[in-house]
Amino acid sequence: MEMIKEIKFFTQKKNVKKAIILLHGYGANCHDLAPLSSYLDPLGEYSFYFPNGPLSPAMMGGFGACWFDIRFSEYLNISVEQKVEYFASLSPKDFESSLDKLVNSFESIFKNYDEVILGGFSQGSMMALHLASRMKMIGKIKKVVLLSSALLSKQSLNPIEIPVFQSHGKMDPVLDYEAAKYLKEYLIDQKTPISFHSFSGGHEIPMEILTKVQSFL
Repeated sequence: MEMIKEIKFFTQKKNVKKAIILLHGYGANCHDLAPLSSYLDPLGEYSFYFPNGPLSPAMMGGFGACWFDIRFSEYLNISVEQKVEYFASLSPKDFESSLDKLVNSFESIFKNYDEVILGGFSQGSMMALHLASRMKMIGKIKKVVLLSSALLSKQSLNPIEIPVFQSHGKMDPVLDYEAAKYLKEYLIDQKTPISFHSFSGGHEIPMEILTKVQSFL
């Protein structure tokens, strides 16, 4: 897996005091979630940031980017129950270094805004939850959006007191629905205010979820 030296940002800047940061999934890039800005913010109240993952996934033939490596062969050959525990206890290679890079990048961005919302899709949502956990002392993170997520490295996750939006497809072939329910129950146990939304689809972000995220914001 090739390391990209710097985390690059695709940004849409506006003269506002609120920002939304969305992190893409495995094998995508900083442009992947950019079209969501027009759906989530029709009134132009936010500045949007779309970071590019610092790693180039070898299994994708160098295409796209990611935040950490996943041993898919091992993951695909275990039961649903094992997959849940596998992700919950997993601390992937490069996970911590990617978190550190994002924290360092976000600290300078946060200076320009009064409110920040962190979110992401799939692998990016796992990063977003941990970022909110680590950067809560800044006080500007107001909400977290987890799209098709799972609990990762729970041993290093601090409690999240701010509202969380979580969505997941009941027929998700990549991250099982059971993993989503496990994450939901974990957050509830941690006294996190959570709004959970399921849908009859797969590993995706359907329009019905975008509408609910907009209401959440």
